[in-house]
Amino acid sequence: MKPTEEYVTAEDGVRLFVQTLGSGPQTVLLPNRIYLFEAFKRFADGRTLIFCDPRNRGRSDHVSDRSKLDRGIHHDVDDVEAIRRHFGIARVDVIGHSYMGLVVVLYAMKYPDHVGRVVQIGSMPPDYARPYPAHLTNVDATLGEVLARLGELQKARQSYDPRAFCRKFWSILRVLYVADPLDADKITWDVCDLPTKWASCGSGTSTCCRRSSISS
Repeated sequence: MKPTEEYVTAEDGVRLFVQTLGSGPQTVLLPNRIYLFEAFKRFADGRTLIFCDPRNRGRSDHVSDRSKLDRGIHHDVDDVEAIRRHFGIARVDVIGHSYMGLVVVLYAMKYPDHVGRVVQIGSMPPDYARPYPAHLTNVDATLGEVLARLGELQKARQSYDPRAFCRKFWSILRVLYVADPLDADKITWDVCDLPTKWASCGSGTSTCCRRSSISS
């Protein structure tokens, strides 16, 4: 089954890249396409899966106008609504991974009449300033080692071209996306040919992640 590809234009003119797979009655929106497409495309039977790249990421428009970024996560929330309206879907199920876990919750809060189910995978917390019990934070030796290696990489950033730096960055960071570090090589996301990813590698938002239970 081959996905259809198109751009959906947000209210402020930013184009969002979208892939659609399947034609079933249950519509599921996954706003982290570059990470989730390969893992979730198998579920298209009986469903319509809509994968999209957030603004300024993936194959969506690279945004240099700060006014189209200054609302932060709330841009992403409204972009999800723009995609729902574009397809004319009354209610949509949403799957949020990592940062997008918070996006889909905010979307459900703002547009409750248009949301069926909400699924979160390794979601970031709503408030990083709030202390959580140690067993919920995953602050352990693995996290310390990864952050230390990323710090050393950042010092050498000027010795890498943007694509090479991105690949090195993700080769270190992907350990945090699995329960067992030995499973890190099973993550084969290749996002570093996308200029929208080069700028974010090494930024504060890129290292704001929590270990999930992905192991296959």
